Amino acid sequence: MSTELESQIADLRQGDHVCLIYETAREQLAASAPFIRDGLDRNEYCIYITDDRTSGEVMDALAAAGIDTGAEIGRGALMVGTKRKAYLRDGTFEPEGMVEFLRELAEAALARGFSGLRITGEMTWALGAETGCDRIVEYEALLNQYFPGSHALAICQYNRERFSADVIYDVLRTHPKAILGEAVCPNLYYEPPELVLGGSSMPHKVEWMVSQLKRARASEQALQEASQEKSNFMATMSHELRTPLNAIIGYADLLDAELAGPLAPGQKDQVERIDANARHLLELIEGILTFSRTEAGQEEVDLRPVDVAALVRETAALFEPLAAAKPLRFSVAAPAGPVEVVTDAGRVRQVLLNLLTNAVKFTDQGEIELAAEAAEDGVAIRVRDTGIGIADEERERIFQPFRQLRAGTTRQAGGTGLGLTVSQRLARLLGGEITVQSVPGAGSTFSLWLPKRRSDGVM
Repeated sequence: MSTELESQIADLRQGDHVCLIYETAREQLAASAPFIRDGLDRNEYCIYITDDRTSGEVMDALAAAGIDTGAEIGRGALMVGTKRKAYLRDGTFEPEGMVEFLRELAEAALARGFSGLRITGEMTWALGAETGCDRIVEYEALLNQYFPGSHALAICQYNRERFSADVIYDVLRTHPKAILGEAVCPNLYYEPPELVLGGSSMPHKVEWMVSQLKRARASEQALQEASQEKSNFMATMSHELRTPLNAIIGYADLLDAELAGPLAPGQKDQVERIDANARHLLELIEGILTFSRTEAGQEEVDLRPVDVAALVRETAALFEPLAAAKPLRFSVAAPAGPVEVVTDAGRVRQVLLNLLTNAVKFTDQGEIELAAEAAEDGVAIRVRDTGIGIADEERERIFQPFRQLRAGTTRQAGGTGLGLTVSQRLARLLGGEITVQSVPGAGSTFSLWLPKRRSDGVM
């Protein structure tokens, strides 16, 4: 399964000039290895220039990305080289000569039947003492005259721990796109070659800055409008679907009550399945509606004094049949006396049922525990399971909308991927927060913290 970063790297095209600013080898290779793999898939001649990493480390990373390095090198589609074979061929660095060298490589690749040239280089060679290394910014600016319209693209890799802030500043000035962490970012701070190389007047520089700001604002407005349109569409469709679904559930209940005549055993079982599936679909639609309202800032809460201990026990009674059906041990631990907070009981119950339902979905054996504990400034409610747990890289994304975890090694858990998103938004609407602790293979604990009273201005 590809990561979000890999998907964004796959969208890069010939003519792109990108900088990768990284702090760890993991960040570096997580971007550069898929970049080479995608180029090979597109029949591009791919070059990786090492310097910060060893050739062995790069080859291992390419193999881990699914590249048969031996076969690709053997057919002449891949080269892993050093700075002496690229940037410092004559022992010195000359920007114009390097750009011409790339042009010749691209033309040679096309002549050999490849669709273009793809190159990524570890730029730490520029920290060396060879003549011309201090002209790195000039070189990066000149590349922006060559790449647009060419059959080539590149990622220039910069180790933030080794380059000074001054150099990183110039790197951002000379690359239209930047890879930062797990995202490919359009670069607002990019400047065209004439600005970087000093061939532009101050009025021209100011006009460029103004145009960049206007372009950024226009993009932001377009995203806001698209998001609003999406929310409106989801809300409208959810309302339209809810009406016929309620009718289906109502008719199924009438059939099950046998008001129109007795049902055969097989027919009764089929009616029960219709009712169960319709109610499940209605729950999914209700989740989409809640998500749409919270995204649009239209969700409201009814804040009243609530005995959370009693609410936890009531929610446990609703959930117990679901746990018993699997079967799983289910335990409840709540203070014997009242624990009062000012909150929305219905929203808290909705969050807890979401968390409990997830716990059942991802737990095949063992137990689930629902526990509440009073604190001086509020209350903490925990849902603990002994299920499959959550990998570290997934834990950072589980509250993102439409993000679905896998319920096993091959199948996804199902649903809309909105349960945790909605739960977190409702928790924050109540002034609280949901946190998670998990060990892969050993289960997860989701904790809902609620304040005694929501602070003014918390939304």
